[in-house]
Amino acid sequence: MALSGSYQNGRTGYTAKTEWTAIQNIEENYSDLTIKLYLICGNRYDIYTKERIHKVYIDGTPYEIKSSLYSHGGETLYLGSTTKRIYHNPDGTREVNLSTVVQFNATIKGTYVTNVNGGSDTITLDKIPRMSTIKNTMIGSRYLNSPHTLQIDKFLTGNITHDVWYIVYGDNATKTSNWHYIARNTSSLDIEFVPTLDHIELQPNNTTIYLDFGIKTYKDGELYGEIAYSKGWHFKIPESVKPTITNVEIVEADEKTKPLGLYVQNHSKLNIRTTAEGIKGSTIQNVKVTIAGQTLNGANITTSEILESGEIELNVTVTDSRNRTDTLKRKISIEPYFLPTISNFSGHRLEENQSKVSIQNNFKMASLLDKNTCRWKIERRQVGTNNWVAFREGREKTLNNSIVHYNIDESYDFEFRLTISDFYNEANQTFFIFSAFRLVSWHPSGTGMAIGQISKTPNMFDINLKTTFHKGIEVEKWTKMHLYNSTKPYDAKNELKYFKDPLGLVHIQGVVKDTASEWLARITRADCRPEKDLIISVPCTGFKFAFLKIYEDGNILIDNRSEISTNWISLDGITFKAKE
Repeated sequence: MALSGSYQNGRTGYTAKTEWTAIQNIEENYSDLTIKLYLICGNRYDIYTKERIHKVYIDGTPYEIKSSLYSHGGETLYLGSTTKRIYHNPDGTREVNLSTVVQFNATIKGTYVTNVNGGSDTITLDKIPRMSTIKNTMIGSRYLNSPHTLQIDKFLTGNITHDVWYIVYGDNATKTSNWHYIARNTSSLDIEFVPTLDHIELQPNNTTIYLDFGIKTYKDGELYGEIAYSKGWHFKIPESVKPTITNVEIVEADEKTKPLGLYVQNHSKLNIRTTAEGIKGSTIQNVKVTIAGQTLNGANITTSEILESGEIELNVTVTDSRNRTDTLKRKISIEPYFLPTISNFSGHRLEENQSKVSIQNNFKMASLLDKNTCRWKIERRQVGTNNWVAFREGREKTLNNSIVHYNIDESYDFEFRLTISDFYNEANQTFFIFSAFRLVSWHPSGTGMAIGQISKTPNMFDINLKTTFHKGIEVEKWTKMHLYNSTKPYDAKNELKYFKDPLGLVHIQGVVKDTASEWLARITRADCRPEKDLIISVPCTGFKFAFLKIYEDGNILIDNRSEISTNWISLDGITFKAKE
C-alpha cells in the first residue's frame, strides 16, 4: 500500500513516465488521485508536434492530458496532469488499475509513429481507517459455556462505540443460529461474553463448532462504514455434553437356567439390552459391553457362558456421533457351580456277618442358594444280571457317612452303584462285593475252583486272595486303541488303551486331543466290545461334556462334536460289560 508511485514504458529513444500521488479524506472515505505525465527523450532524439491528446486510463476510463511535444533530445518533457476522486471500499481498501498512452502522430527517424504505450500498473492505496475490526486473538478456553474476552481493533478517534454479536453453525454452514448480541453501544475494546450452548444440535457429528462475529462501528452515534465480520472461529463443545445410558436390562438367556431365577457359573448366558440417548442432535454410534473377560458390541447382545463366580463387574460404554461417551458399571452376582462330585463310594462285607455290607458315601453338589434340585440313590445288582434294585435315596446336596446293608447273599458277587444328580448333571460310581470268603471252593459242576470266595463260574480258576507268585505270572495287558483321523494322545502318559478283567468288564483310560470329526477311535479286539450300543458322558475342554457313542462294532464316535471345543477329551474311567 502507498500514496505515491510511478511506472514507465516506451520505445527506442522515447519513454513515457507516469507518476501518481494520492491525498486521502478519512471522513468521506476517498482519495484524490493525481496523475502526472512525462516524456523522456533520449540524446539526439528530437521531436516537434502540435498539441496532442494523451490518455491516462483509470480503471478502464480514459482521462485526457493535452500538450505539444517539443524537444531537441536529452531532456524530460512535462506533459500535464489530471486528478480523479477515487472512493474506497466500505472497509477502507482500494485498488486502482492505471495505464497510459502518449499520442505522437509523427515521423520519427523515417518511421511514422502513431503513439507510444506508456505502460500500466495496479496500485494499492493506503487503507483509510474505517469501522473497527475484531482481533484474531481471544482470551478464554475456547469451550462453549465458559467466559471469554473478545478484543477490538479501533481505527477511529473520538466518540466511537460498537455493537458486537455472533452466530453459531456446524459443518453445514447453511443452517445457523440467530444473532446473539454480546455488546450494544459499548466503548469497551475488551468484550466479555459466554458463548451459548443453545445451538449445538447444529453440529451433531463433531465436537468442534463454529462462530462468526460481527461488529458495527458508530461515531457520535452514527453508523460508520459497513459491518465488519470475523469468521470461522473454532469452539469446543464441553465434555459435559455427552450421551446418557437410560437403562441396562439383564436377562438370563440360557433356557435351562432361567427357571432358577439366578445366574450360575459355567451355565448362565446373559442377554444385555442397553437403552441410551444422544444429546442435542447426536446419535448413538456404538455400545460396548465388557463382562467376565468378554467384550461385545451392540445394544442387544448375548454373552457366552459366564465362567467366573462371585460378584463380577459389568461395564457398558456408549459412544455417540460426537465421539463422546457415557459409562455404566454394575455388579452381578454369579453363583458358583461345580459338577456333582463323588469323593468316595466303597464297601466290604462284614467279617462277623458276611451277609452284611458296610458302605461308605462321600459326595457333594453345588448349593446354588439352595435352589439346586439334587437327588441321590444307591442301587445294587447281582453280577451277571441287569436288575438294579434301589435301596437308599435322598435329596441331600452333601453327604459323608457309612451305612450297613443287609441280606446280601454270600454265594454271589454284587455290584453297588451310587448315582448323584443335580439341576444340570449326573455322576455315578460303582464298586464290587464278591461272594463270602472260602479258602477253597469247588463249583458244583466240578469244572471250576475258587480261592478266597465261593466258586461261581464253571471252567474258571477264580482267586480272591492276596497272592504271591514265586515263579511269576502272565496277565492280560493293556491294548492300544486305534485312533481315527488326526486324533492323538494328549501326551505320552495318556495313550488311549483298554483291557478286560476276569469279570468280563472292559476298562478304558487315556486323554486325546486334536479330533477333526466325530470319528474318534476303535476297539480292535472283538472280545472287548460292548454287549450293546452305549452312550457315555465324559469331560472335555471348557467344563463341558462330550457324549460318546460306543457301538457294538467297537467304533467310538462323538455325538455332539459340533457343540464342543476339543482341545482334549478324557476317556479315563469308562467301564462296561463286554459281550460274551
